[in-house]
Amino acid sequence: MRARVGNRVFTSGQTARINGVRRYVGVVGQEVSEAMLNCLACVKQAVGSLDRVNRVIKVVGFVNVGQDFIAHPPIINGASDLLQQLFGDAGRHARSVVGLSSLPSNVSVEVELVVEVR
Repeated sequence: MRARVGNRVFTSGQTARINGVRRYVGVVGQEVSEAMLNCLACVKQAVGSLDRVNRVIKVVGFVNVGQDFIAHPPIINGASDLLQQLFGDAGRHARSVVGLSSLPSNVSVEVELVVEVR
């Protein structure tokens, strides 16, 4: 799901699913970037091409972690790195990462994306 407001596209939380099949479930301890690919697919669907992305504004990552886990930010690094590889300086963004005791369908990671488009 996504919403476009003027020149901004907001994606709903995306999980690591390929053809509807959950890729990662349970508590996390590694990078996961497939959820970002689903966010980018939502953006492409909204505007027709990723070439129309002017700037990545914000990424929010929700991570399914155990009570003693404290290394939340590195889990979302793969998603952030992917955006910088694809869009260069325009892929640099603000980011928040939140650890939760569970996520829908027991997925490992959920990611939201906000981009500016032309």
